[in-house]
Formats: sequence, structure tokens, C-alpha cells
Amino acid sequence: MWLKSSSHYKVPIAMIISSLVAIGFLGYSRAGDVGAQFLIQAAVTQTLMQLPVGLLIIFIAGKLFAFDFGTFGTVSLKVVAISIFEEAVIMALGLLAGIPPATPISAAISFVIFLFLIMILFETTGAETWIVAGVALAISYGISHYSHPDAPRQIKKTGGVHHGASHKAKAKSKASASQGQ
Repeated sequence: MWLKSSSHYKVPIAMIISSLVAIGFLGYSRAGDVGAQFLIQAAVTQTLMQLPVGLLIIFIAGKLFAFDFGTFGTVSLKVVAISIFEEAVIMALGLLAGIPPATPISAAISFVIFLFLIMILFETTGAETWIVAGVALAISYGISHYSHPDAPRQIKKTGGVHHGASHKAKAKSKASASQGQ
């Protein structure tokens, strides 16, 4: 099978190139050269933002089940391939099917693609793939939760006690925070 190539570089590089060509074609078909340039820049920017998080996900998941995903270069290339491929699919859904990127349906499609590509590119079993997915969801939630504009205010207000804490813990934390003022 082509996706199970013996080279750890051929498939990710082919995915990156084909995804960028598809993104460029989508942009060109909608707005000419400017559209192609804009979409490719947007996809590359998004991928560069996702790369550190993707690497963190893979290395944490690898530590959880003592699995070696390969060298840093190989892992980075595969993470970039997964990210840029997902971007191409999301952009195609938005431009061709009219499904906006920030909707539950596009998120579900992106997640299924993520699972499939993790399983294929990193040659993980079903359980390993779900561990990677769980780590990805936990890190994504943590980043979005703690980078939310209200997070520092909420943490200060509750003394660091989170939403799932009991009422006693919240009251105790609030009381100790008010005594410290």
C-alpha cells in the first residue's frame, strides 16, 4: 500500500506537496494568484502554530505507552504532513461544500482525519491511536482553557480552584484568598 511506504519521508513529503498544491488550486480557483497566495500562507501559518503542539502530543503519548515514534526529524515531518493535510481538507470543505471551519462538523471530520493519519503514518494500533487522541484533546483543551481571556481573572478569583472542585474547596480557597488581601 502506498501509505505504508518503507521510507518514513516519502509519504509525508508527498502529502505536504499534494496538500499545498490542492490549497493553492482552491485559492486560485476562487481569487486567482492572490487567493492562492493567501490560502497557502494561511495554511502554512496554521501548520507552524500547530507543530509545537503536535510534537508535544506525540512525545507525551510516546512516554505514556513507551513507544518510539522515530527521530525528531521524522516525527516533525509527519506532524507537519498531518496538519497541512487537515488544513487542505478543512479549506476544501469551506470553499467547495460551504461548511465553515469552526463548526462541529468540520471539527469532527478533522478529528477523524487526524486519527486515521496517526494510525497510518505512525503505525500505531487502535489503542495507541486513541491514547494519542486523548492526549491531543487534553492538551488542546488545556491550551484553549488557560489561554482564554477570562482565565487569569477566574484563576485569581477562585485561587486556582477549577470548575470541577467541590463547593467546600472553592469556599476555602476564596476565604484564604480574601484573608491574604
